[in-house]
Amino acid sequence: MKDEDETVLLRAVRDDPTALAPRRVYADWLDEHGRTSAATVLREEPVWQRDARGGPSLVAVSQAAADVSLNWLVQVSSIRQEWLDLLRRFAEHVPFDGEPGIGVVNTIDSASHQIDVRHYFAGAISEQVAEHRFCWPLDHLLMTTCVSASIALPERLGMRFFDAIYDRQATVAATLGAEAYRLHPPTVLAACGLWLEVGFRDRHSYFVGADTDNGAFGTFIDKHDDHPWLHGEPPTRADRVAWSTLARWRTLVQTTEAP
Repeated sequence: MKDEDETVLLRAVRDDPTALAPRRVYADWLDEHGRTSAATVLREEPVWQRDARGGPSLVAVSQAAADVSLNWLVQVSSIRQEWLDLLRRFAEHVPFDGEPGIGVVNTIDSASHQIDVRHYFAGAISEQVAEHRFCWPLDHLLMTTCVSASIALPERLGMRFFDAIYDRQATVAATLGAEAYRLHPPTVLAACGLWLEVGFRDRHSYFVGADTDNGAFGTFIDKHDDHPWLHGEPPTRADRVAWSTLARWRTLVQTTEAP
């Protein structure tokens, strides 16, 4: 009976992830059955989504999401529903270079990607810092599930957004592949925060904050052909492009739809 009950509850949320009432009912049921992380995702995701600002509220829902299966998450996520809408609207006005396959579920393994990147951060700083502070921001993670390949925007927009596999590889190359970063002790690197490299353009490098102990968690920054660790100084407000990846894309879509 338990599985049948959940099937009904899941279907109600999946049919309209933006409807709040079915989410509350399902969340209560999940709490009653000891699945608090999943319940937190259902309750807190729409709350964060309203403002789409990085910070403590995004930390909480991202950490909860890290404890649930990606297959379940993509079915119930209201943020993912918005991503699909944003990407489709954007493509109507500005065709992507290539075919990103919008709507095709990218079957990345959320848990394994987080473990891999955490391992690389552990090698550069410490296991304790990486274990307790690294988390993939939920809005960015969900964007990667909406496309079947990297998103390449037209040259005139001058930017490129990559999928989670690239983010992992680029982050590893940036954090471990350059001798310059080893000029600083681990304590200095830790003070600069943990950052995912998520895209680039000519003389610009884009990062998303992935440090739950940093007020810039989830923030989308431009280091201008640089890296947050290179000079041993944390990014500043001047580096911030948007409060989150989702907020950045909302602006992009509004810009392309403006008369």
